[in-house]
Amino acid sequence: MGKRIYRFISNLLLLLSSFLVLLYYSPLKFRWPLAVLVELWPYCGVIPLLGVVLILSKSDLRKHLVRVAGATLLLVLIWAPTLSWVGLPSPGESASGLRVMASNIWIDNSNTDAIAQSIQDQNPDILLLSEISSSMMTEMQS
Repeated sequence: MGKRIYRFISNLLLLLSSFLVLLYYSPLKFRWPLAVLVELWPYCGVIPLLGVVLILSKSDLRKHLVRVAGATLLLVLIWAPTLSWVGLPSPGESASGLRVMASNIWIDNSNTDAIAQSIQDQNPDILLLSEISSSMMTEMQS
């Protein structure tokens, strides 16, 4: 009975992972109901991770090479876009080229000193501030 439950759960996780891969790499992902799921993409990466952990932790499931390879492939396909979104840091490299800074100030924010300090620390070539009041803009122009 226990082996059947683990097999069922792992099959369900592999099926969900396959659906997520098809969803993300499909041209239909920009349609309204599917776009909401794509916004949750980094959180959906937990599903194939659970599948790989379950398959590798149970010896009777680990024996199936196709299941292990499929789960690993799905894990890589789901996490690859997330890693490319985040980007991998390169320690020691300084930024070159045009530096752009965008910040949502929030119109009721009154802490202009912290905002000005952040802008001075980053020293951007192009600055985009959204939700900024005209009084705060006048105050921060210096």
